[in-house]
Amino acid sequence: MTFVNGFFSINVVQITNSSFNYDQGEITVVGHFGRLQVGKAYRFKGQLQHNYRHGTQFVAKEYQHLD
Repeated sequence: MTFVNGFFSINVVQITNSSFNYDQGEITVVGHFGRLQVGKAYRFKGQLQHNYRHGTQFVAKEYQHLD
């Protein structure tokens, strides 16, 4: 987790599976989450956006913890 303000957080996560083309092994995911746990798997739904200051980010509208 890189930044947290209430439920809004900015997280750098490892990509294991995606429905979009992205050639990096990690991506910055931003959105409103509960506490995400390191080492746990999650599915994020949203869209890629380019932030002029921070580069490409995945803006998540929803997420799900995977067992």
